[in-house]
Amino acid sequence: MKRVVILIALLALLACCGWGQTLQAHTICDGVAVCVSNGGTTPAINTTTSNFLVACYPYFQGNPEPTLSDSQTNTWSALTTYCNNNGVCIRMKYVANPSTNASHTFTISGASSFSTLTVQAWSGMATSTPFQTGTDQGNAAFGSDTNQLATITPTGTSIVVSCLGGDNDTFSATAVTDNAAHLTYTKSDSQDEVNPYAIQMWYSTTSGGSTTAPLWTVHQMGSAITAASEAAFTASGGGGGSAVAIPHIF
Repeated sequence: MKRVVILIALLALLACCGWGQTLQAHTICDGVAVCVSNGGTTPAINTTTSNFLVACYPYFQGNPEPTLSDSQTNTWSALTTYCNNNGVCIRMKYVANPSTNASHTFTISGASSFSTLTVQAWSGMATSTPFQTGTDQGNAAFGSDTNQLATITPTGTSIVVSCLGGDNDTFSATAVTDNAAHLTYTKSDSQDEVNPYAIQMWYSTTSGGSTTAPLWTVHQMGSAITAASEAAFTASGGGGGSAVAIPHIF
């Protein structure tokens, strides 16, 4: 009887509160499918089960930064812009407790910004001040096939998000390694000089206390020109256990 009561209580907890932070959906506006030199709009995704959005976009340093908006008119909080003096910048933005929709789209727009855009929608995240101060880090690289980000130490149950933007003729494939978990994920890419900047996004989940320092490795067609960023965000609880990393690039 006790086991039945415990099981019912557990099921009720899961139904009520979820089980830690979970990536519910993601979308991308890239140079192959949608985005052009002035930006573009992502395919729609269902964000109704999400309470946190995070987005990354690269853009051309020589022109004004493009504008990020979405079909639900959310207000986006911006982290630091990191730029390579040879033209590529990267910016990460997020929304806590956003307005959501079953057909949610995201738009990046800016004249000759050459921007692409990638967005993740999460559930189980803190709805008040999820960004962890001091974890906003970035790095720019030129003529190197790697881009090493600084070590950060998330606190509590969290997600770490890292993004890489690359010159449109820079790379054919990109790999990222989380130095703490020693995991690597690779995605093939096909970019050329008529397309906007390439964009990659990676995340890991952690129960806190473990350091992470994403190392991006670029398999370039020419001299690699990249800008990368990272940040940690607090979950609402659950998840638990030892630190895990789930590389995800798209």
